[in-house]
Amino acid sequence: MSQNIVAVEDEHASHPIATDWRPMLAEVVERFVKGDFNLSNPVSGVLPVETDVARHNKDYVTSYGQPLASLSNEVWNSSCAQWMGTHWDIIIDLCTATDGISDLVLTGKVVNINGKAMFTVGLIYVP
Repeated sequence: MSQNIVAVEDEHASHPIATDWRPMLAEVVERFVKGDFNLSNPVSGVLPVETDVARHNKDYVTSYGQPLASLSNEVWNSSCAQWMGTHWDIIIDLCTATDGISDLVLTGKVVNINGKAMFTVGLIYVP
């Protein structure tokens, strides 16, 4: 049985990503795996991706040289959310087909709008 992890509003420390957010975030990464960095079909709970962000992410993944893979369950052990006073900044470890969990991360922001978590896609890069 898995533990339900809730979003924590703590400006002094990062915490695991909320269980409720994980399916939405995994779906975003699935779209990236298929090459859809613009999220041409909307993902529930995800705001439209800015054109420059989508272009950067596609180019960065291409230049990284290994295709993305679906998120493994292990990524949730090292991915985190940090409350910033008005939103959570998140960092998700990404997987590649060759290496499993890779050096790549996906960043973004989560806000609550009318009680619903809404995700804004940030940049993919190697920190």
